[in-house]
Order: sequence, then C-alpha cells, then structure tokens
Amino acid sequence: MNISTFFAFLKFRIKCFLYPENAKLHEAAVELWTKILASVDPDELLRTKRKDIDDIVRQVLVGRNRDRHQLEKGRLTRVNVDFILEQAWRNFDELAPKAPKYDRLNILFGVFTLATYRALLAAGVEKEYAAELTGDVVWKGQEKLAILPARSIAQLATSDPQKQMGLILDMWISYPYIPCEPGGYKLKKGQWGKGTFVTNWYRCPIYDYFKAQGEEEIFRKTWCFQDFSAAEAMADGGKFERPHLLSAGDEVCDMKWTVVPRKG
Repeated sequence: MNISTFFAFLKFRIKCFLYPENAKLHEAAVELWTKILASVDPDELLRTKRKDIDDIVRQVLVGRNRDRHQLEKGRLTRVNVDFILEQAWRNFDELAPKAPKYDRLNILFGVFTLATYRALLAAGVEKEYAAELTGDVVWKGQEKLAILPARSIAQLATSDPQKQMGLILDMWISYPYIPCEPGGYKLKKGQWGKGTFVTNWYRCPIYDYFKAQGEEEIFRKTWCFQDFSAAEAMADGGKFERPHLLSAGDEVCDMKWTVVPRKG
C-alpha cells in the first residue's frame, strides 16, 4: 500500500466513525477504491496476481469432466490444468502487448479470458464446453477479485443493501469501467437511487477487442451474462435486467440494477 492509498484508507475509516450512512462516506469509499486499483500499473498488477489467478483457474477446472458428452474420458486433473495454464499464459504473453492501452485493467482480464479459452481448445476441449468452462473462470475471478472486495468496502460504508448496490456501481465506474475517449467505455447514467440504478453503455472496449480478434461470440458467452449473478452477489436482494446487448448487435447495453428489500 503506497502513501496515497494509506491516507485514502485512513480518511475512509475516520469518516465511517464520524459520518455513518452519510454522502461524505460514499465519496470517501469511491476515492479509496480508486486509489487502491489506480495506484498500480495494470500490467504489473496482472504479473503480481498470476498466482492468485492460477489458483482461481485450478479451483474452477480441477475435477471437471474432460468431455461433458463422453464421461468415460474422466475428469481434469491438477496436471491437466497446470498444462492448460502454461498454454494460457503463453497465449496471454503473446496477445497482451498488442492489446489496447486504454481501460487497460479490464482489457488485460479480457485478454486472459481469450487466452484461457484458446488454451482449452488446444487441450482438446470442445468449443461450447470450452466457452462454458472459461465463463466459469471469469465468474470466479470477478467474484473474488472485484465483487467481494467492493462489497466489503460498501458494507463498511452502509448497512442498507440499496445504498451498497449504488456505491459498488459508483466504485466500478470510477475504476476500472472508466468512460474515456477515444475507444474507452461510453456511458450514460439513467435513474440513480431508491434501489434502482440504470447504466446505458454505448461502447465497451472489451467487446471491441474480442470483435477485432474475431471472437465476439466468446465474449458474449463468457462475460455478458455474469451481471445477473453479480447483482445477487453485490447486495442482498440484488436483481439485474438488460433488454439489449452490444454483443448481440444492439446499439446499447441498457442495464438496470435493482435491490428488492426482503420482507419481514
């Protein structure tokens, strides 16, 4: 933790004490989140997190069927998965230097997604099943590296699940889903508050990257449907709706995040 991040954390904890359930605490939480992530170069962060990412991949893949249609082929072993990981990182090291520099952290996780999918194919896994396994890796990584840390901060800031949802979204929009030109995310907020949060995304750089690689369908299968599960994990009573989808050819991802309070 560098000095800037330390002081952001200290300010957040002081405001937790002085301003419980206050807008100032919301602002301090967003600042803390941004300082934690933006203080490290994304490429360096991925290098330091390789062991954690390897552990996530092993957790997801070890013990899964090698072929979901031919169960007699047995299950993936630790040796099999380590071989897949070696190939995935080779793919990553080849792809990453050529990937866009803007919105770099999310782009790099997208690169690793594609690298993992291609490593599974190289290991003889059928295409649809490889996409499913890769999507499971993406979900577990998102849960461990993004949702749980963000929710921990949000729960310190407020006990209200509706406010937690809004705070987590604001943290993510501050980093790493940063609207920027040229080429980065393009976002317009809609309704914001009272348990409903609308984000209209008109450009998604990760989708654009996959599309440039001729792999937009893999992006749709491995990234686009994580938000339904993410909403439930972000706050108690969390729900997600999205009538339109950029990766399906629509002009917008019109996302609606809601929190329905539990009865009783």
